[in-house]
Amino acid sequence: MGEVQGVMLHHTATPASAKGDYPSLRVVTRGHGTLKGLLCNFGLGRSGTIYLVTEGRAFHAGKGHYKGITSGNSSLLGIEGEHPGTKTPWPEQQFDPYCRLVASVLHAPSAGTPPGTSGTASGRWRGDGRSTRRDMR
Repeated sequence: MGEVQGVMLHHTATPASAKGDYPSLRVVTRGHGTLKGLLCNFGLGRSGTIYLVTEGRAFHAGKGHYKGITSGNSSLLGIEGEHPGTKTPWPEQQFDPYCRLVASVLHAPSAGTPPGTSGTASGRWRGDGRSTRRDMR
């Protein structure tokens, strides 16, 4: 992991019917299919519990570039929030800790100017996260 320059937000796309607070924990710690290894730095459970997956490099960013960052895995901390990702709103007990976690990363002394990127399942980066960023301050 290089110098932390920001954070990349993800959701697990796990069905809401899956049992437990963070049913994706096994996947983000061990990988799946062609994605091997640690798939995020932090996991966020439905209860708002934050799971530290790794303090080192995680394989969450895929290919892309944004504002001079060409290796998201080395420059951005990845957060996987346990959420179906459909039109289901984020519950407050989960959204508030998500915002606080992002703010703590963005305001850490080692973080540069955060790009506020967001991730997609295809690995492409999109947007600058302005609307989400307002909530994360």
